[in-house]
Amino acid sequence: MRTIVVIIVASALLACTVEAVAPPASLTTGNAEKAPPPPADIRDDPACKLLLWPLSPDRAAAILKSTETFADTGIYYGGEPPPQMAAYNVLLDQPDAAAWFDDVAQHAGPVGRLYALCAFQVIDRQRATALAASLRLDPAQVFAQFGCIGMEESVVNLVGTIQRESYGKFFRRSRERTYKYFSAPLNICTRPRRAASPGG
Repeated sequence: MRTIVVIIVASALLACTVEAVAPPASLTTGNAEKAPPPPADIRDDPACKLLLWPLSPDRAAAILKSTETFADTGIYYGGEPPPQMAAYNVLLDQPDAAAWFDDVAQHAGPVGRLYALCAFQVIDRQRATALAASLRLDPAQVFAQFGCIGMEESVVNLVGTIQRESYGKFFRRSRERTYKYFSAPLNICTRPRRAASPGG
């Protein structure tokens, strides 16, 4: 049954994002015992509340330290880059990127630490190995957004997927598209919310 769910989710991802990344193969459904409630909308995540383009390294680090959503390179039906992807790439652009991500790995919640793991895949394999080992001991569930599919997933499963699919390199390839997107006046964090339809 889980295989069918994963195939359905993978198919939906291809239909609703420009740059689909493989979702966790062990996608969990309905296991919300330790998971935080997902933000109703990415605009409710601290990452959007902190976004101010262009991003300074300090603000980019703050985004990754406080975000509650592990987001793909393009989310929702439009495949729009999330602010987490902008923050990730801004920190990788810094000459002392390893120090910035060391700070994120030490002071962030589990989601920010997952982004640090992705960065270390690109810049320092030893750091990546050490952080992955530490994250495998974390029993937390987090909210992840892959394309238009939001899900609760364990940190352990996400670590395995990040390593298997080389998310760090994939996320880095989204740099130019992400920067161009956030240079426009309206983006996923600033566009107005749709009014609720009558009766719902």
